[in-house]
Amino acid sequence: GIEDEDATKFVLFPNPVDNELNLNNLNNSTIVEIYNITGQLVKTIDPGVGTSLTIDVAGLQTGVYFVNVHSEKGVQSSKFIKN
Repeated sequence: GIEDEDATKFVLFPNPVDNELNLNNLNNSTIVEIYNITGQLVKTIDPGVGTSLTIDVAGLQTGVYFVNVHSEKGVQSSKFIKN
């Protein structure tokens, strides 16, 4: 059968964010990376065991960022705005 990709996609909130970015639905994720708009890696997080993660983004500059979540199924990306 064909899997519904949206059912396994991670969710991030709030967006835009001030201090703490929450990620849910991180099933079997191995690493989480945050890149700035120019493609520079600014943060790498090991999500450990579990399906949710809170990331402190208070130290990031205001702007647009991309989150890449790596798992055995590949890489999923999403965009967020830091206030």
